[in-house]
Amino acid sequence: MTKSSKSPKIFLSYSWKDKEEASVIENDFYKIGIQLIKDTINIKFKDSISNYMKSIRNADFAIILISENYLKSQNCMFEALEILKDQNHTKKILPIFIKNPKIFNAKERIKFVKYWKQQKEELNEELKNIDTTSTLSSYKDLKNLENIYSSIDEFLKKITDLKSSTLEELKKENYKSIIDYLDLEEVSYLIDLLFISRIENYSLKEIAINNHLEKFGKSSHALFSKAQTKENLGKKEEAKLLYKESLKIEGNNSATWNNLGFLLDKQFNQINKAFDCYKKAIEIEPNLIVARINLATVYSRKNKFKKAKDEYQKILEIAPHESKAHNNLANIYRNYKEKDKIIYHLTEAIKYNPKYVEAYVNLANYYDIELNESEKAIEYYNTAKKISNDSNINIMIDKMIEKHNKKKK
Repeated sequence: MTKSSKSPKIFLSYSWKDKEEASVIENDFYKIGIQLIKDTINIKFKDSISNYMKSIRNADFAIILISENYLKSQNCMFEALEILKDQNHTKKILPIFIKNPKIFNAKERIKFVKYWKQQKEELNEELKNIDTTSTLSSYKDLKNLENIYSSIDEFLKKITDLKSSTLEELKKENYKSIIDYLDLEEVSYLIDLLFISRIENYSLKEIAINNHLEKFGKSSHALFSKAQTKENLGKKEEAKLLYKESLKIEGNNSATWNNLGFLLDKQFNQINKAFDCYKKAIEIEPNLIVARINLATVYSRKNKFKKAKDEYQKILEIAPHESKAHNNLANIYRNYKEKDKIIYHLTEAIKYNPKYVEAYVNLANYYDIELNESEKAIEYYNTAKKISNDSNINIMIDKMIEKHNKKKK
């Protein structure tokens, strides 16, 4: 039997300091073809709150990763309070507790009330004797802090009253609590797929998915998962057919369109068909960062650097902390020889992902080749080698250092 199994739209709100935990959840759901919509909007951008609320309204559910980082972030708290203003959204919210935040009794909650009181008072003190017209943005921040301070206790009480779990609990149960909360018609097949997604041996995973299909019948999620497995086993023709079959069941799945595009791009060299798939994925889900990065990469390979640059800038409007977009945009700016922008974006890429080997290598290479600044070049080459776990990358870095030393002589 074939299931229509339309994927729910799930909004994921988190502090960027907790991006590793957010990525765990996102990746686990992506493995079965459910794309989470990341909360990456920065409230200082024009119209960001209206865009944020639009994203929430368009989503079926909102997962909030509650941590001390989240509860001490002005952006996160302002946005969270905006969600709770609309009572129609309360039923959509599913809190997930990470890093053990202490908020379950009055004494623990008072700690956060005191924190926001201090933040408010410190900014208020800084703004004294300063012309209001010169600091409009800062006064807006003060108003936001006052709102958070007056609402934080009520917010924490509401959060603790909602259905919630820890990330550790959810992973152990293959996200059963979340899937139950989504109120889908049938949940057992999704839980089974999540269990299968944890199998590391792809040959064993393929057997498990075949057994799953015999037991539960075809679904877009199962076919997506099987296509990914076939792809990892190097069976590209079978993978392509499975992605297409999945789309016949659920044609508006952005993750499937993106994966099909990537397969056509990398395994079949069908760049134009891949381009159409990426565009379709973005049309369905405009905030799907991976599809936008893939699309921008295609533009670069076609030497359409202006379009690639525009796409990366769109990505950074949606997700200011997206390291890959910063890194790739810096490479685009090398074509325009814009030194300040190149260094800025590579530095941002490293700032938001301190283990981003490619960004270190690119920065080292830029200082080495373009700026002829030996000390900085060697510093970044060595850092890249230190954090890299890939022997092939280390060999490449050694060759670059060797070439640099010969040039220096």
